[in-house]
Amino acid sequence: MLFRCHIVLAFLSFSSIAPSALSAQSAQSDFLPLSIGNQWVYKYSSLDYNISLNEITSENGLCTSTVIGRAVTQDSVTWTIAESHVVTRSISNYLPGRDTSYSTTDSTTFQLIESLDGNHVVYRDGTIASYWKSAFSFSTADDTSRVHRYCPASVDDTLLLSFQKPPAPAAEYVLHLSMVRGQGIIGNSCQSGSELEIIGFQRASSHVLQSYLLMSVGTGTRLPLPKEFALRQNFPNPFNPATTIQFSVPTKCRVKLAIFNLLGQRVAELVNEEMNSGSYERTWNANVASGMYFYRLEAVSASDPGIRYVEVKKMVLLR
Repeated sequence: MLFRCHIVLAFLSFSSIAPSALSAQSAQSDFLPLSIGNQWVYKYSSLDYNISLNEITSENGLCTSTVIGRAVTQDSVTWTIAESHVVTRSISNYLPGRDTSYSTTDSTTFQLIESLDGNHVVYRDGTIASYWKSAFSFSTADDTSRVHRYCPASVDDTLLLSFQKPPAPAAEYVLHLSMVRGQGIIGNSCQSGSELEIIGFQRASSHVLQSYLLMSVGTGTRLPLPKEFALRQNFPNPFNPATTIQFSVPTKCRVKLAIFNLLGQRVAELVNEEMNSGSYERTWNANVASGMYFYRLEAVSASDPGIRYVEVKKMVLLR
């Protein structure tokens, strides 16, 4: 179902959640809906000022964030987010004839980790300096201010979370994040604090929701672990150009998931790593010719190499 909205940001201060509220599991609302295929489009702008070089880089355009993967373990769910910016970039350094302006596109993927305890803390790894331009620029797991995906239901539909990293007294970045029940992040601003300005940098970015597509809004319940190996039929099938493959492993395994053509040649490798017990999804964005392809899952138990699972299924790419 496609929702298109023009949102006036009515912020409700929300800097912390009382411990008593965190244990209220009977009345939860999803303020950060995460499901494969969910997508948000933001009006995006950023400013990066290198004071020592007298150089200002500004960007204006659109940012698209899409949930493309999910991995479930006993304690958490890891969501894979694809994010792309289509912007006009302008660079100025105060020298005549040196100003430039051009259109550009960049893309990246990152992971959000959702705890399955309490009200489901959601965080991303890494330092804020590596994702200050992202629509999901909230804190890491060890921060004192955290984003909770599920919050106690109330009459308020909008939540605002504000915090700085690192905490006082000298902030490197100051973040303001606004979320709406059942929609997700509707506004996000990130600006440099005193710590960066001291060494000669000023930075700021802003994301304002323009439209969104939600495949589903989840619930705050714990997902059961699989009891057996499984490789499911890809969806959609036939497909163009992307399809999703789901599989499950009941124990810690070395897992390989690869795509082959009719000649038996491997055309893509989606997984080659050790995985804990859980259910997983991977998306293949095919950059090959139309036709029939095969996907093969091989899983070998980490504790007992004699336990080995292999299955092959076919799929069709139609362009």
